[in-house]
Amino acid sequence: MKSERAEAVISSGSAYHNCLGIEQLDKLLNQVDGSTRDVGALESLKKALRSKGGARNQARAVGSLLFSTAMNMFDDILGNHVGARGISRVLEEGRDSSLDQASVDWVLDEVFDPPKQFISSQSFPPEATAAIRSGPRPDSELLGSIACGAVVLATGTCGNYIQCNVAETLGRGRTGLGFVLRQLDGLPLFSPAPPTQQTLDESFDPVKIFVCAPSFPKTSSAAVRAAPTPDSELVTTLPFGSEVQATARAGSYLQIRLADSAAAEGGSRLAWVPRLLGDLVLFVEQEKVKPTDAERSPASLSTEAAICEQTTQISRFQQWWADGHGDAAAAAHSILSLVDRSVLQDVVSAGANYHSCLSADRLDGLQRMVDKSRRPGLEALRRALLTKGGAKSQARAVGTVLFKEALTIFNSPKHDAGNQPTEGMGDLPGAEVDKTPIDDNHREIMLDEIYNPPKRFVCSDAFPKDATVAVRAVPDMEGELLTSLPSGAELLATGSRNSYLQFRLEDAAAQSGLRLAWVPRLLGDLVLFVEQEEVKPTDAERSPASLSTEAAICEQTTQISRFQQWWADGHGDAAAAAHSILSLVDRSVLQDVVSAGANYHSCLSADRLDGLQRMVDKSRRPGLEALRRALLTKGGAKSQARAVGTVLFKEALTIFNSPKHDAGNQPTEGMGDLPGAEVDKTAIDDHHREIMLDEIYNPPKRFVCSDAFPKDATVAVRAAPTQQSEFLTCLPFGAEIIASGRCGQFLRFQLQEDSECRDAYVPLVIQGLQLFVPQICGASVAPTEGSRVADLERRVAVQEQVIQGLQAELCSLRAHMSARSSGKQQ
Repeated sequence: MKSERAEAVISSGSAYHNCLGIEQLDKLLNQVDGSTRDVGALESLKKALRSKGGARNQARAVGSLLFSTAMNMFDDILGNHVGARGISRVLEEGRDSSLDQASVDWVLDEVFDPPKQFISSQSFPPEATAAIRSGPRPDSELLGSIACGAVVLATGTCGNYIQCNVAETLGRGRTGLGFVLRQLDGLPLFSPAPPTQQTLDESFDPVKIFVCAPSFPKTSSAAVRAAPTPDSELVTTLPFGSEVQATARAGSYLQIRLADSAAAEGGSRLAWVPRLLGDLVLFVEQEKVKPTDAERSPASLSTEAAICEQTTQISRFQQWWADGHGDAAAAAHSILSLVDRSVLQDVVSAGANYHSCLSADRLDGLQRMVDKSRRPGLEALRRALLTKGGAKSQARAVGTVLFKEALTIFNSPKHDAGNQPTEGMGDLPGAEVDKTPIDDNHREIMLDEIYNPPKRFVCSDAFPKDATVAVRAVPDMEGELLTSLPSGAELLATGSRNSYLQFRLEDAAAQSGLRLAWVPRLLGDLVLFVEQEEVKPTDAERSPASLSTEAAICEQTTQISRFQQWWADGHGDAAAAAHSILSLVDRSVLQDVVSAGANYHSCLSADRLDGLQRMVDKSRRPGLEALRRALLTKGGAKSQARAVGTVLFKEALTIFNSPKHDAGNQPTEGMGDLPGAEVDKTAIDDHHREIMLDEIYNPPKRFVCSDAFPKDATVAVRAAPTQQSEFLTCLPFGAEIIASGRCGQFLRFQLQEDSECRDAYVPLVIQGLQLFVPQICGASVAPTEGSRVADLERRVAVQEQVIQGLQAELCSLRAHMSARSSGKQQ
């Protein structure tokens, strides 16, 4: 090797890659392979040149070998640098050729769990480096090297070597375990780091209980570490709601005793948890409860006894409430009187699982009652109902308020005196108490389920023919009896509560002529009422003139049920695979969307929405505008899932409603035999059936959007005058149509598609809302083929004039540029 290259290696310290490039290493490898010198002496150099991990590691291995060889030469010349001679062999000790690395195994003498910190000793020369090898032997593969001052996290010892993690020690490189020489010829290279002396700012005797502060993030956890420093070893984490018993404080950290089966001292170890993170307070000291007698003084109660007493107190309260002792006081309470007795009982006995008894419908009903009520003392409940984070978080907040208010009644000294309601609000200055009596007839009932639109229920086959069922004022067997229903009765239910159905009963005494009533749907195991199954109506019954609003709603519900069953049988998979939008969604996910009803957030998670967003962004196929708009919906993942699920459901329903999906869907016939009916004999594209028009506009009439048409809405255009027919397109607000006839509540007009026209239908009225009205100004317009051609010719003439003007301007501009160019050349 040239002398200037050797000098560069020696003077580079540990940055050997700066002077040993790839070309130099390749050249050196060729020289070694072609050398006829002592093969044993060059074996170490060959191994260094074949080191793995890239050119940088190879240069480090070769440079370390060259540097140590130079140090040995230096020591041999001087003969008195014993310490340097030993360190010079740290990276390249003498090898025992009798050892075969593949056949020798090694066992650790000591295991450190958690890892133990080792630092370089004072006898480690600053200019030297220590080798990290794959095994505890000098002939093991060289993985890297560390300089003086490095810190090694040792996981064990094996002879004179300490075991460490290569990636953690080097800060880079491959993963795995490596070995570093701990001492050489009695000279220590690395020694254990001295234990950190922890100074306590305050000791707690007896221990203090700290609980999570209100500012503790609900979805986060606090790190528990081995020392009161943020960079110390992480032991575990504490979630929101944890309680800790602190024995001392050091800075912003609390010392706690953590259960640890591996520890020697009583199965526990000392650990530290932060009380503050910057300005964020994580834990606060628990407030002591004021004792009621001398026996419960803080001096005589230990922490464990206080916790047991609190648990016993809550158990007594729950049993007391279950026995019905709190019903009278709850009926006079400003907050608890809004909640049904059985629901309040479930809340008291639920512990912390309030979401199991406070459903979303119940919370909505409670929200409506709170909004309507003007009684004082509802501020805490209002704040709880405004809790963000979904129905589960809202139920938790509302349940906590209800539980605390009920516990206040129990802890009141008057709760044993005949179970009287709590008093004293009138004694407060300026307190206003609602004195209106609350009985079963005037109190609103929280519904478990709301039927909007109402559902029709009929008597089941198990309903006794000669029996009647009681109709009561409240959903309770002890409620006021209003009337009774015989076998064969039908009712339109607006909601349900437990096993009762809510419906409207005619009452002459009521101001509106109707009142809410309740009828049991079940009596024990006997089913009295079942939801009516809609029978497919005949063609005459399905005419717009003969369908009532309720029948239309029932027909739509039955249609959706048939569609969900049809899709579940796999009939829509082939059409979905060829659909521009549905083909982007997995078949199982699409099946969940179709069967989910309106709960699309249960099957369209945030990850699925993100994946669908990426697919839509990459796709260039047409027809994805509706899906793109749905994916941009604001309001969180739940609102976005609702919008996307609605689009997917509608597109799947369109496939089902298409007349091609079932060979048995033949066009209806027989309506043309009605007297006075005017029949349009024009075939409608794929349908090939005759549409009977109620009116024919000859000449056609122009219709414009009415004032009641929503500004940000669109109206569907379909292939036939039914809501179940094929969807063609939609019309926004401000659209105008030239109608050629009317069929029921639909207007027929000519829709331009590519190069041809087809008949299309748009609803004139939807649920009593007038969408289109005839244009007042001007007479009916009857476009002819000649007028359309004349209009097109006029537009072409105007465009030709514009093109001619632009061509003339371009010619003048070219002439001007040519003149300027010739002037510059002269």
